[in-house]
Amino acid sequence: MLSDYIRDCVLLLRTGRLHFLIAGFLLYLIGALFAHRLGASLDLQVFLTGYLICGAAHLSVSYSNDYFDRFTDDPGIKTRFSGGSGVLPIHTHLAGAVVLTALLLSLFSLGTTVLLVLIGFFPAFLIAFVAAGITLGWVYSAPPVRLAGRGLGEVATMAAFGIFLPGGGYLFTAWTIGLEMLTLIIPFFFLGLFFIVSVELPDCTNDSKTGKRTLVVRVGRTRALIIATLGAAATTAVFLVLAAFGPDSGYFFAAAAFASVVPLSAGIAAVYSARYRILTIEKITENNMRSLILFSCMVAGYLLLWS
Repeated sequence: MLSDYIRDCVLLLRTGRLHFLIAGFLLYLIGALFAHRLGASLDLQVFLTGYLICGAAHLSVSYSNDYFDRFTDDPGIKTRFSGGSGVLPIHTHLAGAVVLTALLLSLFSLGTTVLLVLIGFFPAFLIAFVAAGITLGWVYSAPPVRLAGRGLGEVATMAAFGIFLPGGGYLFTAWTIGLEMLTLIIPFFFLGLFFIVSVELPDCTNDSKTGKRTLVVRVGRTRALIIATLGAAATTAVFLVLAAFGPDSGYFFAAAAFASVVPLSAGIAAVYSARYRILTIEKITENNMRSLILFSCMVAGYLLLWS
C-alpha cells in the first residue's frame, strides 16, 4: 500500500539521523574557511561539490552503523545522539534498504570524486583521501574489523571528527596538502575524543552487555568523562600554543582557543555532575553536544567575519 511505502521512506530517512550532518557541515566549513584564510580561493561551486562528496560519505556512516548494530542497539534507551536511530530493531524488514543506502552513498561519494578527478576538476590525491574516509566509516562497525568492538572506536571517530571532516573542507578548497593543515586538524583531533565519549555515555550498560569495548565501558563513565575533558583541554592548549608561537594567522588561533573553553567548561561541569549525580547521563551528553555545536559556530563565525 502507498501508506506503507511512505512510512518506510520516512523511517529510512530517520535512520540517517540527519541532525548529525549539521555538525559535519560546520566542521567542513571551518576547514574550507581556514584554507581560504591561508590564501586559497573560495569558490562556491567547488565548496558545494566538495561538501556533497564529504556529506554523502558522512551520511553513509549513519546507515552502515545502524545496519551492523541492528542486533545490539536497544531502541528503548536511545537518545538524540546515541543508541542509533532505533529503527531497525523494530522494523527489521528495512535492513536491506538501509545497507543498500549506505553502499549507494559511499559509491556516490567515491565515484563522484573519481569522475571529477578524471575531468581535471580536482587533484588526484583526493581519491585516496575520500576512499580512506569511507573505509574508516565502514570498518568502524562492520565485521570482521569492527573497530568499535576492539577498543579502537574512539580513535576512528577522532580521525573522522578531526581529520576527514575539517580536513575535507581544507583539501577541497586548497587542492594541496600543506603543513598548515596540521595546525587545524591536530586540535580538532583531540576534540573528537570529547565528542565520541559524550556519545558513548548513555549506551554504557547496553554496550557492556553486547560486547562493545568502548572507552566508557572499559573505564567507567566518570573516568571516561575525565579523559574526554582532558581531550578538550588539549584542544585549548594546542590553540594557545599556536596563538603564541604558531604561523601568522591574525588572531584565529587565539579566537579558537577562546571558543574551545566552551566544550572544556562543559566537560569540567560534566565530570562534577557525574561524580555527584547532579544531572542524568543523558543530560550531560546533550550539554556536551550543545557545547561542541556552539564552539563550531563560534569558530566558523570568526572565520566568516574576519577571513
